[in-house]
Amino acid sequence: MKTILEFEVEEYEKMRQERYQAYIDSQKARIAKVADVQRRIVTAENPVPSDCMDTVKFLKRNLWERMPQDSDFLSLRLGIGKDKLCVEVKSHANTDGFTMVDDELEELATMVQSMALCGLGKSAPLPVISTLNRFRDEYVEHIRDKKCHAKVCTALRQFHINSEFCIGCGKCAKNCPAGAITGAIKHPHQIDNNLCIKCGACKDNCNFNAVYVEM
Repeated sequence: MKTILEFEVEEYEKMRQERYQAYIDSQKARIAKVADVQRRIVTAENPVPSDCMDTVKFLKRNLWERMPQDSDFLSLRLGIGKDKLCVEVKSHANTDGFTMVDDELEELATMVQSMALCGLGKSAPLPVISTLNRFRDEYVEHIRDKKCHAKVCTALRQFHINSEFCIGCGKCAKNCPAGAITGAIKHPHQIDNNLCIKCGACKDNCNFNAVYVEM
């Protein structure tokens, strides 16, 4: 017959072994996860020869891919030496609007989808990928041009005062929480959009419809 003490010792030892086994299993899972990430990094940086041949054969998009951190990013090598080129090289006339924000957004969404380890992670970037495919022009308009034709994006709104309608009552300035409105009494006021927080209090309090919104 086992004594109560022996029975309690056995139960404690059983519980200890179960907890230790659970700890071992969790550590194995963590190590496997880290190893999988490292394996993907090594494979991406050191592809097998067959993958390199497929990249050239099928002209994959990463054939000439250069990242911003590369020293020759956006550089085009035309040759070696000091001889004058026999062709004239012209750059695009308008480069002020060049941006890669929309491209980086798509690349990031695709990377998250391909590297996520669970179904939820793989589905998380789908709204971005879907809207980029269908409404890319609106992404570019918002990110590059800082405009919103729908006039619903608060951060892109700019409030202005029509000097022809403004009588200089000062009500808008009194109700502006940011102190962005200046002007003398009985003279047209102005809004400093660098200080404006886009709350719309000036427009709501103007009795003469002198405040209007531009996108």
